[in-house]
Amino acid sequence: MLADLYQDARLTGAQRRLLDYVPWTARLRNTPARRGDGQVNPAEWAEQNRKNTVIKPNNSFGNRGVLIGRATDEAEWRRVIEHAAANGGYIVQPDSWAATY
Repeated sequence: MLADLYQDARLTGAQRRLLDYVPWTARLRNTPARRGDGQVNPAEWAEQNRKNTVIKPNNSFGNRGVLIGRATDEAEWRRVIEHAAANGGYIVQPDSWAATY
């Protein structure tokens, strides 16, 4: 899964640079993920960037189970992040549509 590559410390510098050509994706958990030149905690990043973020089940397709941060109230968003970080099975991505609304 693409999300795993952003959290794989074994990648070489050249392999990490290839990720610059695809949208950032990370498993929603409390482990570091590469983002740009640095690292972030995906769960913390999702909480701090709710209005520009989506959370998706990693074993689904289409729009099944997708949560859009700007359309989800803050308390529910936090609950979902806590559940996903504790139980796994979700990814987090920037919301590519957020800039158009």
